[in-house]
Amino acid sequence: KWVYDPKVDLRKDYSEITSRGVSTWPGPDLPDHKGQRRIFSATIDGRLIALDASTGKPINQFGKNGVVDLREGIGAISVTSPPAIIGNTLVIGSSMGDNQRLNYEKGVVRAYDVLTGKLLWSWDPIPRDPSDDAYATWQGEKAMLTGAANAWSILSTDPERNLVFVPTSAPSPDYYGGERKGQNLYANSIVALNASTGKVVWYFQ
Repeated sequence: KWVYDPKVDLRKDYSEITSRGVSTWPGPDLPDHKGQRRIFSATIDGRLIALDASTGKPINQFGKNGVVDLREGIGAISVTSPPAIIGNTLVIGSSMGDNQRLNYEKGVVRAYDVLTGKLLWSWDPIPRDPSDDAYATWQGEKAMLTGAANAWSILSTDPERNLVFVPTSAPSPDYYGGERKGQNLYANSIVALNASTGKVVWYFQ
């Protein structure tokens, strides 16, 4: 019926080249919604694209001409997994080659409005606020320079409980923790976030 090419420049230096699928809205938790069905694709070069499911054309009302730049304000992140959709909220993680240095990009998880592409909330798996109890689990002079702990894999949702389940990965650099001693919450965990606010509901490391 149609083909859409996001025109990713594969000559660039990505840590990997893969795509684990796309997402569709509305989902099963909005069965009576009569709006325009959308297909969401997140790309290895850090774009979130909204397409009309019937035509394959970008939906201009979403982001900027159908595209949200996921690298804006973050840095050189990629996306290899489809966004999770709960109600009218789209939640997305990121991928990065996190074993190259200490001060990598933040592995934030972000939520967007499925209709407009407006940023609703963001959550950093590495707590930066000293008032967060998890902050004390990052010890050492350079601990707060650490990045990553990103969610590169598949996120899932529980619409009934309004939860998003986030599988976080290792902080940077992922093979050496000498600069970030301690338990390092909320890295290497399954974290349940409130889908409306992005606040931590529970975690298991």
